Amino acid sequence: SISAGSIPILSPVYSYKHVLVSYIFLYEATYSFQLDFYMRQQGRISKKNLQL
Repeated sequence: SISAGSIPILSPVYSYKHVLVSYIFLYEATYSFQLDFYMRQQGRISKKNLQL
């Protein structure tokens, strides 16, 4: 019998695509979060400059 902790044996192409898609999704989520944070920081800086 196959134990529950064993890695399911799938086609290498499927697992490769799955890892690639997960990596791209994680990368884009992190990038968009950093970009949004950067834009917010730039907005705060420009507002401070306008107040001065």
